[in-house]
Amino acid sequence: MLFLQTVLQDSLYIIDLSFTFKLSALSSHRMWSSISGTLVWESLHMLDGFIMLVFNDRFSFICAREDSVESTASIAPRRVPIHRLGSVE
Repeated sequence: MLFLQTVLQDSLYIIDLSFTFKLSALSSHRMWSSISGTLVWESLHMLDGFIMLVFNDRFSFICAREDSVESTASIAPRRVPIHRLGSVE
């Protein structure tokens, strides 16, 4: 799964580079420059975050969840005893 996530996220930046260097030069109109720059940049960063959520173990509907003791123990907060300064117990 990690390989697929890496391929998807890296392909987003290939799309970004193609818009930056090749497709933005198709027209010199300001609106096209805005779309090929700002809109594509924001869309790709949004898709990058979405891919991270899809492949996250806690939020994913794709990755299989394991409800084992080890996975729940690592999520639970640790309780540390609090001692007053100078007291030894």
